[in-house]
Amino acid sequence: MSISLILKPGGLLIEKRWVYNKKNKKGDYEHRLISPINYLTDSYLLSILNTVIELEEGFTVRDWFNLIINYPVYQKLDLFTTSFLEEYYNCPKKGCIDPEGKLKEIVFQKIISTENYDPEKEDKFVCEIYMDICGRYEDEDTHYGIEFTPLKDYLDTPMKLLDGIITKTIPILKEIKETKKKKRHSNYTYDYKKEEVRVYYTLFEFITSFIYEISFFGTPERRDKKSKELCETMEDVKSGKAKTIPLDLDKLIRDKDKEGTK
Repeated sequence: MSISLILKPGGLLIEKRWVYNKKNKKGDYEHRLISPINYLTDSYLLSILNTVIELEEGFTVRDWFNLIINYPVYQKLDLFTTSFLEEYYNCPKKGCIDPEGKLKEIVFQKIISTENYDPEKEDKFVCEIYMDICGRYEDEDTHYGIEFTPLKDYLDTPMKLLDGIITKTIPILKEIKETKKKKRHSNYTYDYKKEEVRVYYTLFEFITSFIYEISFFGTPERRDKKSKELCETMEDVKSGKAKTIPLDLDKLIRDKDKEGTK
């Protein structure tokens, strides 16, 4: 018997069990509501955090908040949950969508990144696995971060779990005359490979990665303060009050190579 979870609108959890019947030698899925009523122990709710999930069509950001309200033990998974629940309760009960009407959905995508930018020091690739969460427009090519966006502008936006992405940055040594000479970053070019893969998302990942994303700058108050500061900086740049310095990547690499020879 295997178990997965279906997350339904309203923030409800449904157990999806594959049950094999020995009598007729057939198996089928059975669905059971995990009731939000308090008789459920926190231990049980915590025990299913590592269970694979699927989102029912129409599951929104508002349903995400209803989920942690229905099952309060999940509020303890992040220190910023309480402050964002306060913002949630102060939002309108419906109609919380992008004022410009461009935002289609909030998407989750698991990224498996492998890279090695210094093969002379380390022959193993460094692997990083992380969750990318962003807003996606109708054209599906336009993505933008939501860490500065107040909940009232996307609370009723659908959420979606995407296929994962594997990326690999491969160092390729250029042909150089002095083979014994110590190699530098400038002696390499890099090939970049990208491939979509099917991945699974657990309930723990779904809850913790989203609250981490929206609380990147702290509480809603800190978020709004930081957003205001950045907007003021942009205005200073536009007006000429502040100047920008172009990033010279070649110089940055040369400087790093010089540091390595000291």
